[in-house]
Amino acid sequence: QTDIVVTATSSAKPLLDASWLCDGCHVNYVGPKFAHAHELGPDVLARCQTIATDSLAQLRSDRRLTLSGEARVQCISERLHRSPPHGSGRQQGPTLFYSLGLAGTEVLLAADLLNVSPFVPGYEDAGRGVRSWKDS
Repeated sequence: QTDIVVTATSSAKPLLDASWLCDGCHVNYVGPKFAHAHELGPDVLARCQTIATDSLAQLRSDRRLTLSGEARVQCISERLHRSPPHGSGRQQGPTLFYSLGLAGTEVLLAADLLNVSPFVPGYEDAGRGVRSWKDS
């Protein structure tokens, strides 16, 4: 089990099974998201308790996208600026970032995830609130 999963392929078939995702993990969904070609299947999307995207307007205007009609999708900027309740612990179910490709969003989200993750093997605090890969 892992805390962070990033899918960034050109696969037209689902890569993950929803049962592989533990509660509290986060999925960055970067690859294809069309009804006829998608990296993540409906089972994974249904299992995710929180879903955010970089452009709600783009998501809602493009009916070819797998989540275009989903009302539960939030804007990532709203989600990142909201602190979790103190003592909330791990979330029930995974979270998902549904990237629509706005420049730099994945990099900024990854930096935020590394800063809030209680422990990311292989990373150490490099100051400035950013973690960097530990040289072996």
